[in-house]
Amino acid sequence: MLFRSAGAQSTDSCATLAAKSDVLILCVTASPQVEDVIFRQDGVLTGLKRGAIVLDCTTAIPSSTLKVAQAVQDAGGRYLDTAMTRTSKEAEEGRLGLIVGGDEALFKEVEPFLHCFAESISYTGPTGNGHKLKLLHNFVSLGFAALLAEAAACAGRAGVPPKVFLDVLEKGAGDGVSRRRIGHEAAPEQRVSLGIIDPIEPSARNSQTLDVGRDRRQIIHVYRHRNSV
Repeated sequence: MLFRSAGAQSTDSCATLAAKSDVLILCVTASPQVEDVIFRQDGVLTGLKRGAIVLDCTTAIPSSTLKVAQAVQDAGGRYLDTAMTRTSKEAEEGRLGLIVGGDEALFKEVEPFLHCFAESISYTGPTGNGHKLKLLHNFVSLGFAALLAEAAACAGRAGVPPKVFLDVLEKGAGDGVSRRRIGHEAAPEQRVSLGIIDPIEPSARNSQTLDVGRDRRQIIHVYRHRNSV
């Protein structure tokens, strides 16, 4: 509704959308959904205009990113992986973070457009680097959140109130984005329950695979929090 009130039009066909767009932004769940909207019978490649730019803001698997980028280029289009960081709050404010991979000249061409919805933009090198670094970024940020949750659980068992625990972190080296998002000053819709991290399970439902060289892979698992403090 918000987009329509601003003059946007909707369509049920990815091909029709691509045919009407000079810049096409993808922001879907993960790589399978990206490949679906790109390669399906009425997908983006069917209607893509020559010279059109595809910006992929999805948190995607880098090997899939390379395949999609090549297909877009073969169809006469241009491609950048533009992975997003920050939260829905910053999205509504037009203050997202972007991690960009692809041709540097193309990045410079579209950078003013990216600033329409992003505040912090990092150009990281060749195609795929944006999505690689997004996964590494998530690896680190989720690791911080996991450590904070474990420490909060220990504080609770020791009889330390959550607010006191967070106040102490705020005044020392324990402060940071993870602490602020979970902390008492965060907006209600951004608050996260402090709790214990589930044990590692090979069958964890939420996972992303990051290709890190020829022969190795790291699996980044996202685990549920439980036993709120």
